Amino acid sequence: MTTHKYHNESPQSQSAMPKSTEASTEDSSVDPSLLSDSSPPISNNLPNKGPAQMYYEQHNNELKILIAMCRGTTDDGGNAIFTESDRPWKDMKVSTYRPSAGHYKSEILRRANLASSEEGDNTIVLPRPAQWTLTKILRWLDNHPITDRFDRIFLKRALDEFKGDAMSAQSD
Repeated sequence: MTTHKYHNESPQSQSAMPKSTEASTEDSSVDPSLLSDSSPPISNNLPNKGPAQMYYEQHNNELKILIAMCRGTTDDGGNAIFTESDRPWKDMKVSTYRPSAGHYKSEILRRANLASSEEGDNTIVLPRPAQWTLTKILRWLDNHPITDRFDRIFLKRALDEFKGDAMSAQSD
């Protein structure tokens, strides 16, 4: 797993969204069927609530928060968990699901604080996205994806639930 120190990194030194995310050896005991599209509701089969699920629930299960957390995050095959061109998103009004720059900035701080606390390193300089452009914000999220397997499983399931609800509402 790649460890990032959150100093002011130059955008030129970073690549675009990673194609794959390495799983640590302790995550290898996770049942691969947990990532399948036919997974049961998100509350089942996960050991405990991870940081992503707790944050999402603290923000009243807001769709924009969920999508901001999905930014830069990939499934085991290296494919983005969220893609705007997929149904039902392409059929919806953009303002109902697209996060604002504020949502993304909060997600940057959440990921950086989580990484800092996991490493136990008080010398890490956290990012300060307050004056960043949207391009720089999105690049940072793409270069610092959520790698925790259980958080990725949760995000995929929660997104799939929203997709299912939205598609059934569109068909009514």
